Amino acid sequence: SVLPKLALQYLDFTLWQRQQDLEPHWQYWREQLGPRDEVAPDYLLEIPGARPRPEQAAHSAAALPWQLAELPSRHLRQLAQRLACSEFALVFAAFALFLNRYCGRSDLFIGTPASQREDESSQQMLGILLNNLVIRSRIRRGQNFADYVTQFQQQLFQAQAHQALPFEQLVERLGIPRQLNHAPLYQVMVSQQLDLEAQLDWGGLQARLLPSSLRHSETDLNLQVLSGSSGPLQLELLYASALFSANTAQALMQRFEHFLLQLLAHPEAELNRHNLLSAAEIQQQKDWNETSKHYAGPNNLVDALRGQAQRTPNGIALSFESESLTYAELFQRVDNLTQALLAHGVQRGEIIAVHLPRSVDLVVSLLAIVQAGAAYLPLEGDLP
Repeated sequence: SVLPKLALQYLDFTLWQRQQDLEPHWQYWREQLGPRDEVAPDYLLEIPGARPRPEQAAHSAAALPWQLAELPSRHLRQLAQRLACSEFALVFAAFALFLNRYCGRSDLFIGTPASQREDESSQQMLGILLNNLVIRSRIRRGQNFADYVTQFQQQLFQAQAHQALPFEQLVERLGIPRQLNHAPLYQVMVSQQLDLEAQLDWGGLQARLLPSSLRHSETDLNLQVLSGSSGPLQLELLYASALFSANTAQALMQRFEHFLLQLLAHPEAELNRHNLLSAAEIQQQKDWNETSKHYAGPNNLVDALRGQAQRTPNGIALSFESESLTYAELFQRVDNLTQALLAHGVQRGEIIAVHLPRSVDLVVSLLAIVQAGAAYLPLEGDLP
């Protein structure tokens, strides 16, 4: 049988796109992504653990499948239902927050594809109509995950409402110079993938989905959320092979899952209370920083100077140009200046400015301030 003729062809879409008034969409994107107070945003996101970026991107990628356990997957869907958002929006928001924390950025940009098939007439059209949208993730002080997800989903809705402006025109209008080694505007994408049937039968024509080891990614990272399943949440991370090893990608996803579980368990807690480190890593940090050790000898600089003056009073302690002081002379001058400082009302913990050139007097002054229990602040004489 002959297939019915399509109402619209791809050519119709391109003509329609050229006839659109894109100015309202441009105004939205300029407000969202453009400079604030004449300061251009930092569109380049460097991810910790990545290898040095090559001069030209190869776009070859590897894939890391990831599955969330059954119970947290159920909690995720329950939270999404309570917040009246999609499962995809919640995972997207969580990954954006994770990157904010992981990369040490309070403001960053992430891409996501849009189908551009909003109206019914385009549903049956053949061809790829995809456009890439840019979502800005900004963290406010005191914000919690539940509030952030609501705000994030609203931003997704607004971005989809303004998807008519082609991505390449957006980059051009923003005046962002093209680079050969990274994508413009964003280097991370989050996308939703439908759960395709492995076998299809069209009445005499059968098709089977074949796995492929070929991977391609225009970005450094692409987190794909596989939808359509009611069981454990299925994710897949595409990562640029030139930038990340399999171990680095594995560690990143482990850290993201740890962060996600905290968000799901305490969605009303302030975002800064969630830790990227596991309990074992926190303990390891404490062990590494347990460096206290008892050393026999003086407890501070002044006691050390006093002891040395008693042991070798005539030994040369300080020399500068033609002037020299023995340990006994140095300690006596330091002690005299200390008493003068205390007599002038210097209190313990005070900060005392020191404006002296390199000299014996400079060393005496610093030691006297320390002995008085204060802190010194050297001033540069050549500066205003």
